[in-house]
Amino acid sequence: MNATQQWQATHRITWTPTGGEPEVIDVMESDGSLYTREEWEAAEAADWSIGEDRRIYFREGAAPGNGSVEIRRVEYGDLL
Repeated sequence: MNATQQWQATHRITWTPTGGEPEVIDVMESDGSLYTREEWEAAEAADWSIGEDRRIYFREGAAPGNGSVEIRRVEYGDLL
């Protein structure tokens, strides 16, 4: 994490647990980790990451697990 860099969403994750409602999570990629604004500003470890295999991981376990996950790169205008 680069503490001098300001957080700006680069990806949008849509996580839908089995039998549940979708949750949209905006994240910023930095060195393979996907930080929420809260994680970045608190200098915490990221819950989400992109592995070398380009798969999405949640807390170091393969996602989606018990549900589905979609991720897409976003541009600034997508978030307005």
